[in-house]
Amino acid sequence: MHNYPKINYIGNKDKIASWICEHIPEDVYTVLDAFSGGASVSYEAKKRGYKVFSNDIMLVNYNIAKALIENTKDILDSEDLDLIFSGIPQKGFMYFNYANKLYFSQECMELDLYAENLWVSSQYLL
Repeated sequence: MHNYPKINYIGNKDKIASWICEHIPEDVYTVLDAFSGGASVSYEAKKRGYKVFSNDIMLVNYNIAKALIENTKDILDSEDLDLIFSGIPQKGFMYFNYANKLYFSQECMELDLYAENLWVSSQYLL
């Protein structure tokens, strides 16, 4: 399993995700990460074999967790990734609402690009 992408924001639990998962009781097989943020704890729990439900108030974090943590059937190939990550970062919702508040400006512009690419590509599936 690959390393989970780091999300730079206050409250990121990437450094303590292993420690948190080490303290899950042995008789637990399902984990709810109700305030998942960047989903580093959810990802660590998934790596350890738990069934994971992940949630966050920020729609982008919620969608990322659904796609990368809870999803077990849809696999992206290299062409899918090329499509998602193609183009020039742009100013959109993330930039105008979260730049230099929760994320760096460049990260927001990249997230806006990825969201746009995913939106456009999903229209072909409908």
